[in-house]
Amino acid sequence: MRIIMNNKKNKYINIIESKKDKGSQLDLTLNIKGDLINEAINKGIDELSANKEIKGFRKGKAPRELIYTQYKEDIIKNAYTNVQNTIINSIYDSDITPMRIYFKEDFINNIKLNAEDFNIEMKCYQKPKIKKVDLSKVKIKKDEAKKKFDKEKNKYEKENNEEVIKDLKENEERYLNNVYESLIIESLLTNIIIEKDDIPEYMITEHIKKSIDNLESFAKDMNLTLKKYLSQNNTSQEKITEDLEKEVIDQLKLDLFTEEFAKENNIEVTKEDIDTQLKTMTEEEMKNINAEELVYNIRYYKSLKEAVNLIKNQS
Repeated sequence: MRIIMNNKKNKYINIIESKKDKGSQLDLTLNIKGDLINEAINKGIDELSANKEIKGFRKGKAPRELIYTQYKEDIIKNAYTNVQNTIINSIYDSDITPMRIYFKEDFINNIKLNAEDFNIEMKCYQKPKIKKVDLSKVKIKKDEAKKKFDKEKNKYEKENNEEVIKDLKENEERYLNNVYESLIIESLLTNIIIEKDDIPEYMITEHIKKSIDNLESFAKDMNLTLKKYLSQNNTSQEKITEDLEKEVIDQLKLDLFTEEFAKENNIEVTKEDIDTQLKTMTEEEMKNINAEELVYNIRYYKSLKEAVNLIKNQS
C-alpha cells in the first residue's frame, strides 16, 4: 500500500492507494475519517434544531438525541450527500487531475453518529496529457485554401445552384478565410499527440450513443428505420461510429491544447469578453449554461483563435 496523496485541504480524507487500470483509469482506495461523518451529522442536527419545532420544546431547546431519532433518515441522507461531495472535491483538489469520478460502492451504512474511520473504493478517469505542440511545424499556405474553396465552388456550379454560387461570390473572402482556418486546425490536430488508451472510454461511448439515438429519432420521424435512413444517405452505422469516435478524439485534443496554450500565453477571460459573448446568446442558451462553462468556452475559442493567428503569421 502506497500513500500517494495526503490532502492538505481536507484533513479527513486521504487517498492511500492508487492502481492503474486501463489507459487513463485509476482505481483508488480512500481512507475517510469518522470525524468527517460526525461533523456532517451534527451540522444536520443543528440545522433541524434551529428550524424545526419539536413537540414540548421551544426551537433550539430539544435534546439532540431526540432530534436525531425523529429525523434520522433525513439527517443521514443529507450527511451522505455532503460527504460524497466533500470526497469528490478532495480528489479534484489533489494532483490526480480527474475528468470523471465514480463511487464503486455505497457507503451509506457508515453514515451514523459516532462513526469510525473506514475505507472506500473509487474509480476515476485522469485527464490525458499531451506533449508541447511546436506550432512552427503547422504550416498551411493560402493557396491550399484557395484550391479547396474553388473545388467546392465548382461543384455547385456543375449543379447550377445559383443561390449558393451567388452567396459564395459575394462573401468569397469570408468563406476563403473559414476554409483556411479549418485547414490550419486540421494540421494542428495532426500535431497534437495523445495515446488512444489515455482517452477516457466514457467520452467516446456516451457521445456515440447520444448521436446514434438522435439519428434514430430523426429517422423515426421520417417513418424510416435507422438502417434504411443511413442506407439512403450512403453510409452505415459502422461508418457513423468511426466518424463520431474521431470527432470526440479531435475535440479532446483541442480542449487539452487550448488549456495548455492559455496557461503558457497568460490568456485570461475579461469582463468585456463575457459581455460580448452574452450579447450573442439567446435567452434559452443563457438559461442552460453556468458561469464556469461560459468562461471555459470563451477561453477555449480565444486561445484557439490566437493559436490559429500565430500559425497564419508564420505560414
